[in-house]
Amino acid sequence: MLEETVPEIFKPFETPNEIPGPADPEQALEMSEFERYDETAGEGMEAYSVTRGGFAESGLYVPGHVEEINPEAAEFDPEMQELANELDTWIEQKEPMSCAVASQTMAINQLEHGGYSEQELIDLAREKGWYDTNGTLPRDVGKVAETMGAEVERRRGVDPAELTIANDPSVKVLANIDSTLLLFPECDKRCKPDHCVQVLRVEDTEQGQLVILNDPGYEGGRGAVYPMEVFAKAYRGDITTIRKEQEA
Repeated sequence: MLEETVPEIFKPFETPNEIPGPADPEQALEMSEFERYDETAGEGMEAYSVTRGGFAESGLYVPGHVEEINPEAAEFDPEMQELANELDTWIEQKEPMSCAVASQTMAINQLEHGGYSEQELIDLAREKGWYDTNGTLPRDVGKVAETMGAEVERRRGVDPAELTIANDPSVKVLANIDSTLLLFPECDKRCKPDHCVQVLRVEDTEQGQLVILNDPGYEGGRGAVYPMEVFAKAYRGDITTIRKEQEA
């Protein structure tokens, strides 16, 4: 999706039901749980728990999910407070090609504590020519948020290691990814981004680095968790950062 010859960011399946949902224990080869501990919240206090994903025999990667954020832990940690807010504002995209608008809707509602609907922003994007039935051009991702008063920067060639910027509660990160490679990371295919998701956090754990997403593309996309090596195969460095406009 980094080349303008690939014109749109779109949803890879016609209906949400065609996208695999939460893991079936019989499908995944490995499913386990880990806990994140936050020293600022007190020794041994669980900040949140996550189910780990795994590969099914078909090669499908079934993501884990953020299950619960400890309200007491979040009280001591602004990052955890914002993660809870981000999870609460997840939405499933309304139209097959509206992932970029849905991702911007989530980001705006997180920054503004607002209640904008995706449909409102779809209507705005259509009126401005930033969205149609073919999706959203990469150069237009973030323009809805700009119109709503946010500071937006579109960046290319961003290394996966730099995605830790999403851990800053004041920064919202949208990433263009290849939906096929996110589902089937071992398939023999050149990465060609066609889908837009929000990166919520990048975490270092004993099991390795994990990426937490709000994926608007299917009903199980809230707080979806992928190992960095899986996510990196679907990602080519094209992101949009959205911040609340700074007062003069």
